[in-house]
Amino acid sequence: MENNLNKVVNGNVRKLLMDSGITLTQMGKDMGIAQRTVYKHFSGSYDFRMSQLEWLADYFGVEVNTLFVVNGD
Repeated sequence: MENNLNKVVNGNVRKLLMDSGITLTQMGKDMGIAQRTVYKHFSGSYDFRMSQLEWLADYFGVEVNTLFVVNGD
């Protein structure tokens, strides 16, 4: 995933987390991935796989394309 796109997805997921009151730690547990892995995704070390993006969209009750929307557009 391109770095800027990764930032957009991370920002949108963070907003969804804040809006839902879910922590990164809890989301990682629910995804079945280690906390360290979650933080690596959000630090830009790892990119989300499509299957993870689909899971996140389902988790938050949004369409996958919602994760790619640039704020203000």
